[in-house]
Amino acid sequence: MKTSKQNFSRLLSLALALLLVLSAMVPTLAAGNLTITIKNNQGLPKMYNGQFKAYQLFKGTPHKDTEPPKDKQWNAENWNNYVLADIQWGSGIKSDDLVTALKNLNYATDGEKFPEFFEAEANVFADLPDASEANAAEELARLLVGRSNDFLERFSEFIVDGKAGTGSSDGYLDTTKGTASTAVNAAAPKDDVSNITVTEAGYYLIAETSDSEHMHTSKDAISEYILAVLGDQEIDLKASAPSVTKWINAVNANKAATADIGELVTFVLEGTLPKNYGDFHSYAYTFHDTMGDGMTFDESKAALEVKVGDHTLTDGQYTVKKQADAATNLDDGCRFEVVINDLKTLGFSDITADTKITVTYKAALNEKATLGSTGNQNAVVLEYANDLNHPASTAKSASDAVKVYTFGFDLKKVDESSNGLGGAGFVLKNADGSSYAKFKDVDNKRVFDGWVEKATVEALTAKYTEAKEKWDKASYEDQKDMTEGKAGKNLQDAVDALKDYLLTSSSEPGTLGEIPDVVGLDADTYTLSEIITPAGYNTMKDFELKVNATILESALSEFTYQANGDAVTTYNGTTNTGTYNSGLIGQELVNTKAASLPFTGGIGTLIFYVVGGAMIAGAVLYLVIIAKKRGRQENA
Repeated sequence: MKTSKQNFSRLLSLALALLLVLSAMVPTLAAGNLTITIKNNQGLPKMYNGQFKAYQLFKGTPHKDTEPPKDKQWNAENWNNYVLADIQWGSGIKSDDLVTALKNLNYATDGEKFPEFFEAEANVFADLPDASEANAAEELARLLVGRSNDFLERFSEFIVDGKAGTGSSDGYLDTTKGTASTAVNAAAPKDDVSNITVTEAGYYLIAETSDSEHMHTSKDAISEYILAVLGDQEIDLKASAPSVTKWINAVNANKAATADIGELVTFVLEGTLPKNYGDFHSYAYTFHDTMGDGMTFDESKAALEVKVGDHTLTDGQYTVKKQADAATNLDDGCRFEVVINDLKTLGFSDITADTKITVTYKAALNEKATLGSTGNQNAVVLEYANDLNHPASTAKSASDAVKVYTFGFDLKKVDESSNGLGGAGFVLKNADGSSYAKFKDVDNKRVFDGWVEKATVEALTAKYTEAKEKWDKASYEDQKDMTEGKAGKNLQDAVDALKDYLLTSSSEPGTLGEIPDVVGLDADTYTLSEIITPAGYNTMKDFELKVNATILESALSEFTYQANGDAVTTYNGTTNTGTYNSGLIGQELVNTKAASLPFTGGIGTLIFYVVGGAMIAGAVLYLVIIAKKRGRQENA
């Protein structure tokens, strides 16, 4: 529950990330009520009755002076030389307490906290008359009008927070004397106009109330603002809240990508600063990064870079807090935080409201990654200082998210009649065949576990082929012998050496031919090569699997699949939605039955014998004819 002091302090601060800026001031110097019209031209949340209050610091009589007011003092430069004469204390100020505190400021104890209030170590307020004296208000006003905007902004902070300057004091304003705003349309909230009616000219502090339902605290940064009210006024609400954007890949600035499980993906967080950044004396800045269970943060320092503008931060200038750290309490559910305790103490003189703060890091999909259209979301929220007077006060920006998508295959080995075939074994190669996929078993799935150079797998494949040839030539007893050096043992060892790379079809009756789901693959082109062929079937030729993904913004619009150069199949929210959602592409892998060779005694052998016998008989007959012919010639 908020304390009364906390509510009081918030009551006396301008809207979170709102800077009330004077605009189009046309004075109406009539006696009676004066209207302050607050206009919302920035699309900020709607304004409500009582959301804003005005506190009178000084009052007096408006007069036209012969000299123009000093530039940019009290926002009076557009008032056609009107000034406030006969200045007295306003109804909203605790004048005795304020003057006493100002006069008692000491350089030794207060100079570091309030450097604007000292000149050559002398307190500029030291000679103020006591608040009860007739000219006290006029003397303070005169001193303030002669000062810079920085001085006036610091003075605003002082009267809100008091000498403590940290929110521990109620300051020097009378919270019972604020004049509340009303909406032009009192029956409903208004997103464009709200009014405050005051009865006297003077200088006012415009503040947002502590009603959390109506405040803009979720978006903006609190500041104080003193407004000259010498007639009817119009002021604009101007948003000045920091924001954060998240991208994938710093070069292409994508909002989504596809990836393999285990692949490191580069993420970029870019945060902005408020327009009134220069008014802050300290500025805390924290990125809260949230990723699902399907992603793993790369904790290596080489994978993380933090920059403020063109400056790359080093250790000690920022802190990384991880959810796994026992010493941290990341109770907002984020996975890790990048914390800059105070941008103002980094020592960079070129940080302005236009400076960008970026964090670049890497994270990888893991075995818990979600396949298909749901994707794996990775989001960020920015936490930033939001109150000039309360260094510890912060607010959070809206979240920004990106997604990483991944896919898989539901494969089955079948014969030409789509009957399951067990005992087949495949390896999966990348598009150019230079690498082979490695897998691990997780929850009855074959989860992609990285790429291996083809030479490694091909060497194991060659050993398997050699062992299989010896096994084929071995006797039945040697085939079944699983002792060292025997054909059966050598073949089993060769298969075991390939197990991390093999996709094997089941030989069990209930799941015959089924291959565990292959999950965690990027949208890409792959080739399946059959290494182990079911007995009695021809080895399947290499089979191409081609997946393409179309991403719009951070959403997977659709993906397509082409099998071995056949027609392309499309999966999206209206076509083949089941596969689109699951990310698992079904495919049957067909083996043709080997041709049967004739057995001894079969018709083939009979034909061979008959043809062979006929050939022999013909040869004998030919020799007989030649012999007879030769005999006749000799007898002639």
